[in-house]
Amino acid sequence: MKKIIIACFILLASFGVGLAAAPGALEDFENTNGWIKSHDGPSTLTLSSVPGKDGKALAMIFDLGAGKWVTMERYYTMDITNNNTFSFWAKAAADGVNLEFKVINSDGGVFGKRFTNLDSNWQKIEVHLDELEHWWGGTAPSLNKPEKISFAVGSENGGKGIITLDTLRLEKSQ
Repeated sequence: MKKIIIACFILLASFGVGLAAAPGALEDFENTNGWIKSHDGPSTLTLSSVPGKDGKALAMIFDLGAGKWVTMERYYTMDITNNNTFSFWAKAAADGVNLEFKVINSDGGVFGKRFTNLDSNWQKIEVHLDELEHWWGGTAPSLNKPEKISFAVGSENGGKGIITLDTLRLEKSQ
């Protein structure tokens, strides 16, 4: 029986199924499984497992060309309260682009925060729930049933480079 349960978890992980996550670690970025990529027109995005701050990290290797954005998103089951904070580590080898952290409600509402000054050193980024702005979509005025996490890279002027992410957490705020 124990072998069957372990085999089920391995199978779910290999298909990138987001398992329920209590406050704490949501994603270790040790591999690219489960992330869904998209982009506008001529933009390209490649995901790669690279050495990270702690173990491996996930690199978003992008070329916006004449486009304006690339994104990766993943389904998660999350229980949140107004007293939660998301945190992750990030660094960039890119100029003139924004990193966007988005949480998407089950009704399609997108809530996010934009970061403009990443550099080549690891930076811990913390986002309290009340810092997430409603950007578009959905019927709920607040983030109440999150089902996806998204990281996007955008620029009005194109650009290319690498943004590397490590250790996404959801914790109670201090």
